[in-house]
Formats: sequence, structure tokens, C-alpha cells
Amino acid sequence: MFSKIKTWRTLVNSGIMKKKELQNEFHVFFLGILYSVLKQEGWFDFLKTSRTPNDIMDQFHYSEPELINEILDILVSENIIKKTPRNGYEVINIEHEPVIVKPALFSDTYYNLWKTYGEALPNRLRGNFMKYTQGQNSGNWEDALKSPFYNSMREASFAFVNFKKKPFRLLDVGSGIGASTAQLWNHLYQKQIISEETIIYGLEPDEKFLHIAIHKNIEVLHFFNNKINLDELKKMQDFFPHFKQGSALKIPFDDNTFDYVYTSHMLYLTDPRKALAEILRVTKPNGTIFGTQAFLSKPYTHIWSLFMKVIEGANGYFTKKELAQWAKEAGGKDVAFATPVVFKFRKNSN
Repeated sequence: MFSKIKTWRTLVNSGIMKKKELQNEFHVFFLGILYSVLKQEGWFDFLKTSRTPNDIMDQFHYSEPELINEILDILVSENIIKKTPRNGYEVINIEHEPVIVKPALFSDTYYNLWKTYGEALPNRLRGNFMKYTQGQNSGNWEDALKSPFYNSMREASFAFVNFKKKPFRLLDVGSGIGASTAQLWNHLYQKQIISEETIIYGLEPDEKFLHIAIHKNIEVLHFFNNKINLDELKKMQDFFPHFKQGSALKIPFDDNTFDYVYTSHMLYLTDPRKALAEILRVTKPNGTIFGTQAFLSKPYTHIWSLFMKVIEGANGYFTKKELAQWAKEAGGKDVAFATPVVFKFRKNSN
């Protein structure tokens, strides 16, 4: 219970849990992008007359009926279009069209990142995916992954785990440029847990991100621990995290290797059921799996999830109930949640 209180307190103190304000800003932002993209595509002119999903697919040469139906459900729920007889849909006269307004928590980089994903939606509807890093400048991604938006959620997830002050092995699955791994290392350093016997690995499939993680390791670590002189930090290089290329669907480590496995906003970018099974495979019996994940809940999360599906291999968001079910099916137990985004569970002892 105390760890859950600490988790909530971390997000509350960061300002990220101004719940109603934040949810409203997210809603306005993501709906604004979706409306803008579909308007430019010609949807709302076409839907001035009642059309079926098949009509829409034929008109715009789409090939993804499930995504079309997902978009139509969102637009109906937002009172932008209405259902008509015989599986038809028709636009409603809207007094004020949705507009794109940047949430206060978003940096310019993060704002542009989501616009990029939204603008890729028409191509996705025609069967074309984009890479997770496609079209993104590495420096901009570095800014995005170091943003207070991510940092607050990661710090909250660390507070949810009672790390034992003894040597252990920890894996960060989907470590990106190493920001999450560095922030976790700093958290453990502040608790005086880091030693040469505390082994931390970051696992990342993307070569560009992996290159940054390896070659800018000390810069990223110093970002999260700038109270330490850089020269002093360099003396601790033997204790720094290690990075390895690999996928969450095929983790390049033996069974029962890690005491802790962490993952931050990664599961929706892959097949979450298979990833959880792999994560549990490399976790020691009674080991802890923890992290952050945006779950399907409020209306904006469905649009957010839709944009994630433009990425090759991405599942999109899912519910807390689904995560708990998949974890238990793969050999997990004691699934717990704190705040809307933080979770943890343990591996069975047998």
C-alpha cells in the first residue's frame, strides 16, 4: 500500500495528475489531429451523403476494414457523424470544428511526433506502415524521451517497486536511446543500490536508438544526475548500464536471468501477449516485472491507440484487464496497478 501511495504522490507532485485538465487537453489535441487528417483526405465532403464502410473504402482506395470501423465508431462517439439505416454513416453539421491545440505537458518535439503519426493514418488505411523511428530526427527523439511527460511516469513506476539492497540483475525492455535505463540507474544510485554487482541491461531493437544509447550513455546518465560532476560520473563507468540489440518477442537472454524486468510504454508497440511471455521467461521465479503503459479507458486513448497502429508491428493500446489476464496466462501473479499508467506483477515461483 505504501508503494502505491508513493507512486501516486510522484505523479501528483509532477503536475501530470491534474486529471480533468490533462484529459481534456489530450482529447482536444488528438481529436483535432484526426479531424484535420480526415478532412484533408475528403471524408466529410464524401459523408454529406450517407455512405457505408465499403463505400468509404472504395472511394479512397483503402484496404483496412477494421481500422475504418474503428474510426467510424470514434467519429460517432464524438458526434461528428451519425449512423443511418443500412449500415450507413453521414456527417452532422458541426458548429465548431475540432482544432489542434498542443497540451501544456507536450514539448514541441512530442507535439510534432504525434502529428506525424496522425498524418500517416491515410497511408496506413491503404495498407502501408511506417517504422517507429521513420522520419524522426534522432536529436528530437532524444528530447521527446527526456520530456517531463515521460520522466514523471517512469519515476512513478520506480516508486511502485521495493528494490532490495543486494546484488541483482535488471533488464529494461525497449530502452530506446537509453533514457529510461539512465533514469532507472539514477533512481537506484540515489538509493545507494548501484554497485559492480548490480547488472543492468537495456534491450533495444532499433539500430539508430541503440547507437545513441551506447555512444551517448554518459551524457544521458548525466542528464538524470547532473548533481554529480561529469568527471566523477566517468569514474563509475564500470557500474554503467550495458546495451544489447534485441526484440521483446525474442529476448537474447537465457531463462530465469533477471530479478527485475522493466518496460516503459513499449508493449503497445509489439504483440503484448507474446512480449509478456518472453519477459516472464527471462525473469527469475518470484522476480518482479514493472513499468508504464497507457491503457484504453477515456475517449482520447482510443484515438491515441489508433495513431499507434500506423507503426509496423504495433498492437495499439489495451485495457488493464487484458494485461492482467495475459500476465497470468504467461506465468505471472500478483498483478497490481497504481495511477492510470503504472503496473507491476511477479513471476510464479514454480
